[in-house]
Amino acid sequence: MLEKLKTWLYRHRNNPILSFLDALVKRILEFEVFPRAGQLSYFTTLSLFPFIIALLNILNYTSLVDPSFIRNLVSYLPKSTASIILTFADQIALNSSASLLSISLIMGLWSASSGVRQLIKIINGAYQLQENRNFFEMAFLGLAFTLGLIVMILLLLFSRIIGSELIQQLNNYFPLNQDLIGFLYRSLNIIGPIYALIFLVCLYGISPNLPMKKLGLKSLLPGSLFALVGILLGTVLFTYYVSNFGKYAMTYGYFAGMILLLLWIYLVNIVLQVGCQINALVYLKRQGGLTWPREDSVLKDLLPGETRPTD
Repeated sequence: MLEKLKTWLYRHRNNPILSFLDALVKRILEFEVFPRAGQLSYFTTLSLFPFIIALLNILNYTSLVDPSFIRNLVSYLPKSTASIILTFADQIALNSSASLLSISLIMGLWSASSGVRQLIKIINGAYQLQENRNFFEMAFLGLAFTLGLIVMILLLLFSRIIGSELIQQLNNYFPLNQDLIGFLYRSLNIIGPIYALIFLVCLYGISPNLPMKKLGLKSLLPGSLFALVGILLGTVLFTYYVSNFGKYAMTYGYFAGMILLLLWIYLVNIVLQVGCQINALVYLKRQGGLTWPREDSVLKDLLPGETRPTD
């Protein structure tokens, strides 16, 4: 049976789909995608809370939105997570200050730079490139991509709530036609995915230490679409678990909501890494780098390049 499988694999070793999947599995194992997703999740979480502190401070200073809107937004999260954030918000409302805003922004910048520098290093490694951009350029990319990622998370989880509030505020200042309002409400379902796709293409196109023109949009779309679908599926699962949260509260108690949120962030970081590996393999395939015997292969030990398995 094993010999028949070896023979079949050998005969189809240069099949486009098999060779691509073979190389992808090899890269997932070689680049330690799952352990690194845990590291990236740590930095993502570390940058998330300073960002929330800064955002709440800004909202408290400017009164851009009514406090009840924030509470309504947070209420869609798991109850334990919402409770932590609301307690946080109440404390900030009482103790809001410029120094707290400055500290939270600095912490967010530091954690963002650490996490995104790691992700950029992973993306460059996928293309077998060395990172030689200066600290300030990397810090800027780190902050920009982290803010973009947080906006993506907010839009995917809360696009209808945030969008409804924005449409209402816009209508208050500039009365809109009812048909236009209806169109805007219908558009809310696609705003998050469209933004996410644009963000992912930019992330995968700018992070490699190569001109984006050289990579080409065609080699950036496969991984971006994979990551988008993975993140959307993860979001659907997350919202499903939130809606059935009572079943898990008995098992995990107060921290169940945080566990669900961290699992979702972990899944996002997995698909982000797999997406960049897919793009790198598409680029490598254009250079003719997936023909047998190929370097990226889990089959090469089973099917040596110079030896054909017996029938």
